[in-house]
Amino acid sequence: LWTPPYTLHRRFANGLEVRAYDDVVAAETSYTLEPARGNDAAQDDGKVGGVNVSGNAGGGAQGVSAFRSLAGYIFGANAASDKMAMTVPVSSGANARVAGGDTKMQFYLPLDNASDAPSPNESSVNVVNVAGGVYAARAFRGEASADVVLAEMEQLLRLCEQNRLVTKGGSDAVELLAYNGPGTAKALRRYEVRVPLDGFELP
Repeated sequence: LWTPPYTLHRRFANGLEVRAYDDVVAAETSYTLEPARGNDAAQDDGKVGGVNVSGNAGGGAQGVSAFRSLAGYIFGANAASDKMAMTVPVSSGANARVAGGDTKMQFYLPLDNASDAPSPNESSVNVVNVAGGVYAARAFRGEASADVVLAEMEQLLRLCEQNRLVTKGGSDAVELLAYNGPGTAKALRRYEVRVPLDGFELP
């Protein structure tokens, strides 16, 4: 599966990485999550409305609906009826998955510009240019329940502080990235949390 390329600039202990991403194109949709409870994975498994979610949905029925809209777009619900290949990761707001609130989900597209993409049929889906930048990221495997996401998000921010990396936006800016193909077993599911950095000097 295609994934946006990045350049690894530094690797710290405990899996923390500093990466530089180029500009990328994304199909995105906005949605609102209720606060999660405990380790509830909230409908992130199996097929929902014929779409194989496989831990990528971003939490709850609202996240499933967002995933369905974006999957529909790349599978032909667009002005050209084009069918595009699934890509990874699926991006969603990590903090909203834990605390609830407004967030957005993005599917990244291997295009040079948003103008190269067909127009979505659904008004809730937009195709946008996403500016590149420098991020701190950390990977984990297993299940992305609310408790796990909260722990990983806090660990990411704590490691950034310990290594004198200045983050932009705090917990609200942390993304949860899901890299799971259809039917990926829970134990093998791969996720990352990442946050933009401020003032990191690239070589």
